[in-house]
Amino acid sequence: MPGHYVFIKCSNISSIEWHPFSISSHSANGEENFSLHIRARGDWTEKLKNKIAGKLQSSKCQTLPETFQSFKFFIDGPFCSPLQDVLSYKACVCIAGGIGITPFVSVFEFLR
Repeated sequence: MPGHYVFIKCSNISSIEWHPFSISSHSANGEENFSLHIRARGDWTEKLKNKIAGKLQSSKCQTLPETFQSFKFFIDGPFCSPLQDVLSYKACVCIAGGIGITPFVSVFEFLR
């Protein structure tokens, strides 16, 4: 469902910290996959960015799955968002900016 979010934990960064991220798109054909847009803002996301960038620079492999085999992510969710009711109205005005646009992108993809 558009606008949902998940909590992510990466044991390569912290074994106890969970962080919420909006689902920006999901598979419409029944597959169990989704996309997140993550902006490096704060210690945890900055560490994630640096670890991923370091892996990409030091890796000789050409595909992302091989590069990230050493990363262990835990996902909790998805959870409903305040946007879940936006589809029940005939007209709606949505205002967002920056990384806050991600739940709206998911709604727009769903409506397309």
